[in-house]
Amino acid sequence: MGLQSQWDKIAGNQKYWHYSPKERANIKAAWFDENIAITPEFEKYSPDDQGTLRDHFLKPEESVSPDRTFGGTVADIGLTAVKSVIGAGEAAVGIADIPTMGHVGGIMQDWLGYEPGKAREILDKFYSPAQKAAFEKVEWAKVFIETVTEAVKNPSTIAHMTLESLPAMMGGAAIAKKLGALGMGELLSLAIGEGLVSAGMSAEGIRAETEDKRLTPVRSGMALATGAITGAISLAGAGVARKFGFVNPEALFAGWGIKGRCAGRRSAGNAFGWPHGRCIQYPSSDQGRRQYQYRHYRRRSDNGI
Repeated sequence: MGLQSQWDKIAGNQKYWHYSPKERANIKAAWFDENIAITPEFEKYSPDDQGTLRDHFLKPEESVSPDRTFGGTVADIGLTAVKSVIGAGEAAVGIADIPTMGHVGGIMQDWLGYEPGKAREILDKFYSPAQKAAFEKVEWAKVFIETVTEAVKNPSTIAHMTLESLPAMMGGAAIAKKLGALGMGELLSLAIGEGLVSAGMSAEGIRAETEDKRLTPVRSGMALATGAITGAISLAGAGVARKFGFVNPEALFAGWGIKGRCAGRRSAGNAFGWPHGRCIQYPSSDQGRRQYQYRHYRRRSDNGI
Protein backbone atom coordinates (compact mmCIF):
# COMPACT_ATOMS: atom_id res chain seq x y z
CA MET A 1 0.00 0.00 0.00
CA GLY A 2 1.39 3.40 -1.04
CA LEU A 3 1.85 6.28 1.40
CA GLN A 4 -1.04 8.25 -0.09
CA SER A 5 -3.35 5.25 0.24
CA GLN A 6 -2.24 4.81 3.85
CA TRP A 7 -3.11 8.41 4.62
CA ASP A 8 -6.44 8.24 2.79
CA LYS A 9 -7.37 5.29 4.99
CA ILE A 10 -6.64 7.34 8.11
CA ALA A 11 -8.47 10.40 6.82
CA GLY A 12 -11.44 8.30 5.78
CA ASN A 13 -11.95 7.09 9.35
CA GLN A 14 -14.83 8.94 11.07
CA LYS A 15 -12.84 9.09 14.33
CA TYR A 16 -10.28 11.31 12.61
CA TRP A 17 -12.94 13.95 11.95
CA HIS A 18 -14.03 14.11 15.56
CA TYR A 19 -10.78 15.88 16.39
CA SER A 20 -10.61 19.70 16.23
CA PRO A 21 -9.02 21.33 13.12
CA LYS A 22 -5.85 22.10 15.11
CA GLU A 23 -5.61 18.51 16.35
CA ARG A 24 -6.13 17.14 12.83
CA ALA A 25 -3.44 19.48 11.52
CA ASN A 26 -1.04 18.22 14.18
CA ILE A 27 -1.87 14.60 13.38
CA LYS A 28 -1.35 15.20 9.69
CA ALA A 29 1.93 17.05 10.19
CA ALA A 30 3.27 14.35 12.50
CA TRP A 31 2.32 11.61 10.02
CA PHE A 32 4.02 13.51 7.19
CA ASP A 33 7.23 13.95 9.19
CA GLU A 34 7.31 10.29 10.25
CA ASN A 35 6.42 8.74 6.89
CA ILE A 36 7.25 11.10 4.03
CA ALA A 37 9.90 13.57 5.21
CA ILE A 38 12.35 10.72 5.97
CA THR A 39 12.18 9.09 2.54
CA PRO A 40 15.20 9.40 0.19
CA GLU A 41 12.92 10.71 -2.58
CA PHE A 42 11.76 13.63 -0.41
CA GLU A 43 15.30 14.52 0.68
CA LYS A 44 16.32 15.02 -2.94
CA TYR A 45 14.19 18.16 -3.16
CA SER A 46 15.46 21.61 -2.20
CA PRO A 47 14.31 23.09 1.13
CA ASP A 48 11.87 25.40 -0.67
CA ASP A 49 10.35 22.53 -2.66
CA GLN A 50 10.14 20.44 0.50
CA GLY A 51 8.19 23.24 2.18
CA THR A 52 5.86 23.48 -0.81
CA LEU A 53 5.21 19.74 -0.78
CA ARG A 54 4.57 19.78 2.95
CA ASP A 55 2.11 22.69 2.67
CA HIS A 56 0.32 20.93 -0.17
CA PHE A 57 -0.04 17.76 1.88
CA LEU A 58 -1.30 19.65 4.93
CA LYS A 59 -4.13 21.31 3.01
CA PRO A 60 -7.61 20.03 3.95
CA GLU A 61 -8.67 16.88 2.15
CA GLU A 62 -11.01 17.32 -0.83
CA SER A 63 -11.70 13.71 -1.75
CA VAL A 64 -12.23 12.15 1.65
CA SER A 65 -14.59 14.67 3.25
CA PRO A 66 -17.28 12.86 5.25
CA ASP A 67 -20.92 12.81 4.20
CA ARG A 68 -23.55 14.98 5.85
CA THR A 69 -26.44 13.60 7.87
CA PHE A 70 -29.74 15.24 8.81
CA GLY A 71 -29.09 14.83 12.52
CA GLY A 72 -25.58 16.20 12.21
CA THR A 73 -26.79 19.25 10.28
CA VAL A 74 -29.47 20.03 12.89
CA ALA A 75 -26.91 19.71 15.69
CA ASP A 76 -24.51 21.99 13.78
CA ILE A 77 -27.18 24.69 13.56
CA GLY A 78 -27.83 24.41 17.28
CA LEU A 79 -24.13 24.78 18.08
CA THR A 80 -23.82 27.89 15.94
CA ALA A 81 -26.93 29.36 17.56
CA VAL A 82 -25.32 28.93 20.97
CA LYS A 83 -22.10 30.50 19.70
CA SER A 84 -24.08 33.46 18.35
CA VAL A 85 -25.52 34.14 21.81
CA ILE A 86 -22.01 33.91 23.29
CA GLY A 87 -20.77 36.43 20.71
CA ALA A 88 -23.55 38.91 21.48
CA GLY A 89 -22.81 38.67 25.20
CA GLU A 90 -19.11 39.10 24.50
CA ALA A 91 -19.84 42.34 22.63
CA ALA A 92 -21.94 43.69 25.53
CA VAL A 93 -19.25 42.84 28.08
CA GLY A 94 -16.60 44.34 25.82
CA ILE A 95 -18.47 47.63 25.52
CA ALA A 96 -18.57 47.78 29.32
CA ASP A 97 -14.86 46.86 29.42
CA ILE A 98 -13.74 49.93 27.45
CA PRO A 99 -14.60 52.63 30.04
CA THR A 100 -13.77 50.36 32.99
CA MET A 101 -10.37 49.27 31.65
CA GLY A 102 -11.53 45.66 31.40
CA HIS A 103 -12.70 45.29 34.98
CA VAL A 104 -16.20 44.12 34.01
CA GLY A 105 -14.92 41.19 31.96
CA GLY A 106 -12.09 40.56 34.40
CA ILE A 107 -14.39 40.32 37.40
CA MET A 108 -16.76 38.07 35.48
CA GLN A 109 -13.86 35.80 34.56
CA ASP A 110 -12.46 35.75 38.11
CA TRP A 111 -15.78 35.15 39.87
CA LEU A 112 -17.96 33.45 37.27
CA GLY A 113 -15.44 31.69 35.05
CA TYR A 114 -16.53 33.79 32.06
CA GLU A 115 -14.36 32.76 29.10
CA PRO A 116 -16.27 33.04 25.80
CA GLY A 117 -13.23 32.11 23.72
CA LYS A 118 -12.77 28.78 25.48
CA ALA A 119 -16.53 28.16 25.32
CA ARG A 120 -16.42 28.50 21.54
CA GLU A 121 -13.43 26.17 21.30
CA ILE A 122 -15.33 23.52 23.27
CA LEU A 123 -18.40 23.90 21.04
CA ASP A 124 -16.24 23.64 17.90
CA LYS A 125 -15.29 20.09 18.87
CA PHE A 126 -18.93 18.96 18.67
CA TYR A 127 -19.58 19.97 15.06
CA SER A 128 -20.27 17.13 12.66
CA PRO A 129 -17.28 15.78 10.71
CA ALA A 130 -18.70 17.23 7.49
CA GLN A 131 -19.04 20.72 8.93
CA LYS A 132 -15.59 20.57 10.49
CA ALA A 133 -14.17 19.73 7.08
CA ALA A 134 -16.02 22.67 5.47
CA PHE A 135 -14.78 25.12 8.11
CA GLU A 136 -11.24 23.83 7.76
CA LYS A 137 -11.17 24.39 4.01
CA VAL A 138 -12.21 28.02 4.40
CA GLU A 139 -9.85 28.66 7.31
CA TRP A 140 -6.93 27.23 5.32
CA ALA A 141 -7.34 29.87 2.60
CA LYS A 142 -4.52 32.41 2.77
CA VAL A 143 -5.80 35.24 0.53
CA PHE A 144 -9.18 36.93 0.20
CA ILE A 145 -10.06 35.54 -3.24
CA GLU A 146 -9.18 32.03 -2.13
CA THR A 147 -11.31 32.47 1.00
CA VAL A 148 -14.31 33.58 -1.08
CA THR A 149 -13.81 30.69 -3.49
CA GLU A 150 -13.70 28.12 -0.70
CA ALA A 151 -16.75 29.70 0.99
CA VAL A 152 -18.73 29.41 -2.25
CA LYS A 153 -17.62 25.79 -2.58
CA ASN A 154 -18.77 25.20 1.00
CA PRO A 155 -21.96 27.30 1.32
CA SER A 156 -22.73 25.89 4.76
CA THR A 157 -19.89 28.03 6.12
CA ILE A 158 -21.64 31.18 4.84
CA ALA A 159 -24.89 30.12 6.48
CA HIS A 160 -23.17 29.44 9.80
CA MET A 161 -21.27 32.74 9.72
CA THR A 162 -24.53 34.58 9.04
CA LEU A 163 -26.37 32.78 11.84
CA GLU A 164 -23.53 33.41 14.28
CA SER A 165 -23.54 37.14 13.52
CA LEU A 166 -27.33 37.68 13.81
CA PRO A 167 -27.55 38.48 17.57
CA ALA A 168 -24.63 40.91 17.28
CA MET A 169 -26.35 42.55 14.31
CA MET A 170 -29.52 42.84 16.37
CA GLY A 171 -27.51 44.46 19.15
CA GLY A 172 -26.07 46.99 16.73
CA ALA A 173 -29.55 47.66 15.36
CA ALA A 174 -30.88 48.23 18.89
CA ILE A 175 -28.18 50.85 19.48
CA ALA A 176 -28.96 52.43 16.11
CA LYS A 177 -32.66 52.61 16.96
CA LYS A 178 -31.88 54.50 20.19
CA LEU A 179 -29.68 56.94 18.28
CA GLY A 180 -32.36 57.34 15.62
CA ALA A 181 -34.89 58.25 18.29
CA LEU A 182 -32.54 61.11 19.27
CA GLY A 183 -32.66 62.45 15.73
CA MET A 184 -29.55 60.91 14.22
CA GLY A 185 -29.70 59.85 10.57
CA GLU A 186 -30.37 56.22 9.77
CA LEU A 187 -27.12 55.26 8.06
CA LEU A 188 -24.99 57.06 10.63
CA SER A 189 -26.93 55.41 13.46
CA LEU A 190 -26.45 51.97 11.94
CA ALA A 191 -22.75 52.59 11.38
CA ILE A 192 -22.22 53.69 14.98
CA GLY A 193 -24.21 50.72 16.27
CA GLU A 194 -22.18 48.25 14.25
CA GLY A 195 -18.96 50.02 15.20
CA LEU A 196 -19.74 49.84 18.92
CA VAL A 197 -20.51 46.12 18.70
CA SER A 198 -17.26 45.54 16.81
CA ALA A 199 -15.31 47.60 19.36
CA GLY A 200 -16.88 45.63 22.21
CA MET A 201 -16.00 42.26 20.72
CA SER A 202 -12.48 43.46 19.99
CA ALA A 203 -12.04 44.85 23.51
CA GLU A 204 -13.14 41.61 25.16
CA GLY A 205 -10.95 39.59 22.82
CA ILE A 206 -7.91 41.75 23.64
CA ARG A 207 -8.63 41.62 27.39
CA ALA A 208 -8.93 37.83 27.37
CA GLU A 209 -5.53 37.47 25.68
CA THR A 210 -3.64 39.71 28.09
CA GLU A 211 -1.73 38.36 31.08
CA ASP A 212 -3.44 40.62 33.63
CA LYS A 213 -6.89 40.13 32.05
CA ARG A 214 -7.46 43.90 32.01
CA LEU A 215 -7.34 46.74 29.51
CA THR A 216 -5.11 49.79 29.32
CA PRO A 217 -5.84 53.08 27.52
CA VAL A 218 -3.78 51.82 24.59
CA ARG A 219 -5.65 48.51 24.43
CA SER A 220 -9.00 50.29 24.69
CA GLY A 221 -7.85 52.65 21.94
CA MET A 222 -7.05 49.69 19.71
CA ALA A 223 -10.55 48.30 20.25
CA LEU A 224 -12.14 51.68 19.53
CA ALA A 225 -10.03 52.03 16.38
CA THR A 226 -11.29 48.63 15.21
CA GLY A 227 -14.86 49.77 15.85
CA ALA A 228 -14.28 53.04 14.00
CA ILE A 229 -12.94 51.23 10.94
CA THR A 230 -15.90 48.81 11.02
CA GLY A 231 -18.33 51.72 11.35
CA ALA A 232 -16.73 53.59 8.44
CA ILE A 233 -16.92 50.50 6.23
CA SER A 234 -20.53 49.98 7.32
CA LEU A 235 -21.42 53.59 6.49
CA ALA A 236 -19.86 53.40 3.04
CA GLY A 237 -21.34 49.97 2.30
CA ALA A 238 -24.81 50.99 3.47
CA GLY A 239 -24.71 54.08 1.29
CA VAL A 240 -23.83 52.00 -1.77
CA ALA A 241 -26.46 49.40 -0.87
CA ARG A 242 -29.13 52.08 -0.56
CA LYS A 243 -28.14 53.61 -3.87
CA PHE A 244 -28.71 50.31 -5.64
CA GLY A 245 -31.83 49.42 -3.64
CA PHE A 246 -30.41 46.52 -1.64
CA VAL A 247 -31.96 45.47 1.67
CA ASN A 248 -30.07 46.47 4.82
CA PRO A 249 -30.63 43.68 7.40
CA GLU A 250 -29.73 45.87 10.35
CA ALA A 251 -32.26 48.49 9.21
CA LEU A 252 -34.89 45.75 9.24
CA PHE A 253 -33.83 44.72 12.75
CA ALA A 254 -34.13 48.36 13.81
CA GLY A 255 -37.71 48.37 12.51
CA TRP A 256 -37.04 50.83 9.74
CA GLY A 257 -38.22 48.65 6.87
CA ILE A 258 -36.53 47.85 3.59
CA LYS A 259 -36.10 51.48 2.58
CA GLY A 260 -35.31 52.60 6.09
CA ARG A 261 -36.90 55.18 8.35
CA CYS A 262 -36.69 57.96 5.75
CA ALA A 263 -38.76 57.23 2.67
CA GLY A 264 -39.05 59.20 -0.54
CA ARG A 265 -36.66 61.44 -2.43
CA ARG A 266 -35.26 63.21 0.62
CA SER A 267 -34.23 60.03 2.45
CA ALA A 268 -30.66 59.71 1.17
CA GLY A 269 -29.65 63.24 2.15
CA ASN A 270 -31.19 63.15 5.62
CA ALA A 271 -29.98 59.65 6.40
CA PHE A 272 -26.33 60.68 6.70
CA GLY A 273 -26.75 63.65 9.04
CA TRP A 274 -28.06 64.47 12.46
CA PRO A 275 -31.34 66.33 11.79
CA HIS A 276 -34.47 64.65 10.58
CA GLY A 277 -35.24 67.65 8.36
CA ARG A 278 -38.40 66.83 6.47
CA CYS A 279 -37.83 63.10 6.76
CA ILE A 280 -41.19 61.37 7.29
CA GLN A 281 -41.77 58.28 9.40
CA TYR A 282 -44.77 56.61 7.85
CA PRO A 283 -47.26 54.88 10.17
CA SER A 284 -47.53 51.12 9.83
CA SER A 285 -51.21 50.58 10.74
CA ASP A 286 -54.17 51.36 8.45
CA GLN A 287 -55.69 53.72 11.01
CA GLY A 288 -52.40 55.52 11.44
CA ARG A 289 -52.00 55.93 7.69
CA ARG A 290 -55.50 57.41 7.39
CA GLN A 291 -54.76 59.88 10.20
CA TYR A 292 -51.46 60.82 8.56
CA GLN A 293 -53.12 61.37 5.17
CA TYR A 294 -55.78 63.56 6.78
CA ARG A 295 -53.23 65.70 8.64
CA HIS A 296 -51.11 65.99 5.50
CA TYR A 297 -54.19 67.07 3.53
CA ARG A 298 -55.06 69.73 6.15
CA ARG A 299 -51.53 71.16 6.05
CA ARG A 300 -51.66 71.44 2.27
CA SER A 301 -55.10 73.10 2.45
CA ASP A 302 -53.95 75.60 5.08
CA ASN A 303 -51.02 76.55 2.86
CA GLY A 304 -53.33 77.08 -0.10
CA ILE A 305 -51.94 74.14 -2.06
